[in-house]
Amino acid sequence: MNGNDRSERHPGAAQDAAAAGRPGELIRSAVVFVALSYAISWALWIPAVRIYLADPRITPLGLGLVLVGAYGPTIAAFLLTARSGGAPAARALGARYLRFRAGVLWPILALGIPAAVFLIGIGFNVLAGAERPTPVWSALTLGSFLGRVAFALPFGPLAEEAGWRGYLLPLLQRRWSALTSSLVIGVIWTLWHIPMFWVPGAALPPEVAPSVGSVGIYLLGVSATSIIATFLYNSSAGSLGVAVLYHLGTNLWHQVLAPVFVGEATAAWRDLRLPALAANGLVALAIVALFGARRLSRREVVV
Repeated sequence: MNGNDRSERHPGAAQDAAAAGRPGELIRSAVVFVALSYAISWALWIPAVRIYLADPRITPLGLGLVLVGAYGPTIAAFLLTARSGGAPAARALGARYLRFRAGVLWPILALGIPAAVFLIGIGFNVLAGAERPTPVWSALTLGSFLGRVAFALPFGPLAEEAGWRGYLLPLLQRRWSALTSSLVIGVIWTLWHIPMFWVPGAALPPEVAPSVGSVGIYLLGVSATSIIATFLYNSSAGSLGVAVLYHLGTNLWHQVLAPVFVGEATAAWRDLRLPALAANGLVALAIVALFGARRLSRREVVV
């Protein structure tokens, strides 16, 4: 365990590893989950990338392969949960999408933190010498907002969170601190995106080619995001709904707010990438300082 004897039992992670309590079994369960997640996603993503590289246009086939492949972590989570705990454990994992028992604060924070990170990034950009933007609020319409939500929600948020937060995080927190678990997930989460690095805008910014440097910067951002996601997940008593909302916010707000503050989303990627990365990192560091590495929360660790 991670030294904290207060924890909430989670049916979404491997039951056999929990019962045995052996490091070898825990690591084996984690490796099986990661391997299965990668296998499902990459089996669909690699053909999608080949289609894109041959003809760099959005096609129904390519988009469909990317979308279904994004569900690799969630498919793996439910398959392994059902294998170890049967249908009741799989249903319990699914029920966490609708769990908001910790109160309304956490869904609000889940959506609010990514928006705040974007705005703080703008502030950092201004402090670095950029011109102070004049918001064009007319660029923010209900129709465009709902359209972006409808497009963003099925890809990362619904596709991934049952895997990273619902299955892998509780499994790792059975032995390691919440911070260590978050950083491990940050590496796994980053490398899972490897095929998407060759599709501009799918993981890396549209104008950034895959390289050691660009992937390293991406890893820093994902690791900070993983820490914040753990804070929200543990604080909300293991709510996948809160995790989905946070993931939605990280994918959504720069698309929604960029037209208001910087004109269009590509400019936001280019001008605000590093300032937003710094803002995201500061939020993650503040969480560690305020809540401690063991739990990243005032509540029990979710395991």
